[in-house]
Amino acid sequence: MPRVFLAASLASAATVAFDIAGRATRDSLFLAEFGAHALPLMVIGGSAVALIGGLAAARQMVRRSLVPLIRGMLLVSAGVLLLEWGLFRRASGPVAILMYVHYTALSGLFISGFWTAVSERFDPRAMRRTVTRLAAAGTAGGVVGGIVAEQIALRGSIAQMFPVLVGLNIVAALAFSGIRPASASVASMLAPPIGATEEIPIAPRIGRLSSYVRLLLALVVLCAVIETLLDFVFMSAVRNSYAAPEALLRAFTLFYTGAAILTLATQLAITRRAIDTLGLANTAAALPLATLVGGIGALAWPGIASAGIARGLELLMRNSTFRAAYEVLFNALHPREKRGAKVLVDVTALRIGRIAGSILVQAVLLALPGHVAPVLLLTTVALSFSAIAGVSWIHRGYLRTLEANLTMRAGPDADRNAALDTGLFAIPALDELVVTGPFTIASDTSPLELIDATIARLASDATARHSLQALAKIAPTIVPQLATALLDWETPFAVRRRVALVLAGCPTVPARDALVQGLADPRFEVRYRCGRALRQIADVDPTLAPPAETIIALVMQEVAVDERVWNAQRLVPLLPDERHRELFGQVLQERTDRSLEHVFTLLSLSLPAEPLRAAFRTLQGNDHHLRGTALDYLELIVPTEIRTRLWHLIERDGRSRGAGDPAPGDAVAAVIEDNQSLAFRVADLRRELDAPDD
Repeated sequence: MPRVFLAASLASAATVAFDIAGRATRDSLFLAEFGAHALPLMVIGGSAVALIGGLAAARQMVRRSLVPLIRGMLLVSAGVLLLEWGLFRRASGPVAILMYVHYTALSGLFISGFWTAVSERFDPRAMRRTVTRLAAAGTAGGVVGGIVAEQIALRGSIAQMFPVLVGLNIVAALAFSGIRPASASVASMLAPPIGATEEIPIAPRIGRLSSYVRLLLALVVLCAVIETLLDFVFMSAVRNSYAAPEALLRAFTLFYTGAAILTLATQLAITRRAIDTLGLANTAAALPLATLVGGIGALAWPGIASAGIARGLELLMRNSTFRAAYEVLFNALHPREKRGAKVLVDVTALRIGRIAGSILVQAVLLALPGHVAPVLLLTTVALSFSAIAGVSWIHRGYLRTLEANLTMRAGPDADRNAALDTGLFAIPALDELVVTGPFTIASDTSPLELIDATIARLASDATARHSLQALAKIAPTIVPQLATALLDWETPFAVRRRVALVLAGCPTVPARDALVQGLADPRFEVRYRCGRALRQIADVDPTLAPPAETIIALVMQEVAVDERVWNAQRLVPLLPDERHRELFGQVLQERTDRSLEHVFTLLSLSLPAEPLRAAFRTLQGNDHHLRGTALDYLELIVPTEIRTRLWHLIERDGRSRGAGDPAPGDAVAAVIEDNQSLAFRVADLRRELDAPDD
């Protein structure tokens, strides 16, 4: 992993350095040759050409191996730069136009391709942790590129920027090779999910994008329009102050380098904390909030300084908080959809926004030539308000899309070898437990004595199923007796754990309350069955789910146990009465982590059950990328007070008991030794752990 991170950091640094140095070179060349008033038409023409070429490149990026394709595009870019360098002294005007189109078309593709490749190399949760550091590495590279450009502007000529840009393209191309994901991993991620009812397009058209992706597209378009308006106001002010190409280059490089230094500080000090505290959507909203403040300030105090501050705030937030949040927001999509959708949004939305912004600028230049800056700044403020208002939709869309992606990819057949279908929340109905065998009660027994005697027979495997069947038929009328047996800790443990199975068939408030109290039982096996029974009752009548605050308190108790207790609990086998009937049923029972299953069962009583079920399956499987998706989702919905302790247990234990974990008997001995307050019947528990599953 360190080598991959080093390669990704170098690729990020070279790509962003090209972006900053290339932007300064492009703008300086064009403004020196044609002036600011020609800029809107050039942006429209350049963006249109870039849009057509970008769409063609996007289709290739979703059909071919991504890293070699981007590497080849970087080398082609280096070759074009060499051509432009050779022609510059003889035809500076055409080269300025060619350079504008060249940079506009390719720089965005390089950045989009880099982040797409990184997202396929790192799982979603690792991506959330890594994105800030990679973005900071890129910004550091941008600072270096800006300093080099500034020194060239101070001591040389603008033509010397061409070989610098060539070198940056070559370095980025070499670094890209180090972040190539394993071919099997890419094939697995990009393959359609097993059992999906419809094909997920790998190269979607705009009309076929999901509503969530359209929200992201709309946000990018709005922000691109805002960027174009502020950029024109700023560049007009700079062009009015400087005329020579080298003077313009120095002004732009000083500006972009200063913005990059502030961006780097923001990334290191604020961005990761903002994502963890505010969430992805609210962190992304920092960009329109900054442009809102900058636009109001530039309106109140016109001039080059306020225009530079407004544009600088936009650059600062775009390349720090917005970039980090925006890249992670795509993790909600299925990988097969993500590659195509991300490239399409990155290429299409940015170009459409810049074209729309340039058309607006050109219209203002023609209609109100004396009030261009105030009108554009007022429009910036209005659009910033609109973008901020849409943040809540993006947050809801991210959560819904992540749930759908997780549920689809973690279906029952997603990984048969990993035996994901654990039967979580699927308790067999009691009336299906029909077996043959002797079952007699004395004829002179009173009804209450008969009930007590039948409950007592739950202790024996030989008579338990007959007793379960008999009690199930009258369970709603004997809830008080069942509750008494469950909550009396003097009742044999073997009885208490089966009483919970009977109460599962009673979707009533008294049964629910008894099971909630049963979750305080000192025996994990009883608590485990009570949790499953509550889940079954809630499936029948969701209004019977316990209050959320009760569930949180119960889960906190479960995750607060000692790790050795947790390890012993997760080895508990199911009863013969709980055997599921799937083809892989026996394997599933052996591989399921009971401690984790119990916690997820309880959480499902107050959080969305189906995505939690999918997340649990994923944590039992072998797909590390999907596991990261599950953890990313859980970080959004699991209460903070639970998450820290639960994460430690999940990351320590992994999918199942590894080679270094204690055997069941040894784990029990350790628990008894370290936790004398747990009144286990050691002999019974050892017999249960050593007994065959049949």
